[in-house]
Amino acid sequence: MKKLNFFTYLIITALLFTSCGETGESNEPGEKIQNTEVTTETDQQDQQVDRVLTQEERNALTPDDVVAEFRKGNTRFIQDSLTLRDRQNRITQTSEAQNPKGMVLSCIDSRVPVEEIFDQGLGDLFIGRIAGNFADTEMLGSMEYATKVAGSKVLVV
Repeated sequence: MKKLNFFTYLIITALLFTSCGETGESNEPGEKIQNTEVTTETDQQDQQVDRVLTQEERNALTPDDVVAEFRKGNTRFIQDSLTLRDRQNRITQTSEAQNPKGMVLSCIDSRVPVEEIFDQGLGDLFIGRIAGNFADTEMLGSMEYATKVAGSKVLVV
């Protein structure tokens, strides 16, 4: 069990994200953050597609693919251009199976809606919320389930 806990913490530490959208520059209140990324036609197409991953599609993803998707989603969140989602369709599509691509350990803070911050929809993520992002025994069990049993590719704190 000690090896598993150490391994889990090692993965979590390796996948820590920088603050959502923080660029290291100080902005005055009300000052708009300028995006230096060029939006390509492919990015625009990716943003418009709202569908639930199949198990085969999720299995084909690498951790780097998922992290890159989270970063693009976070950019859309910062730009206030979240993907429009058909929640009713997603409820139907996920009613019999789920294939989340990642697990996020998040604080209980109501101002941190994880799915929105990464522009993900119903069925895309496992979310563990606990005060202080602290991975206790129960949370570690959930994280182990998300990765080992359900096949999620990344753990993000």
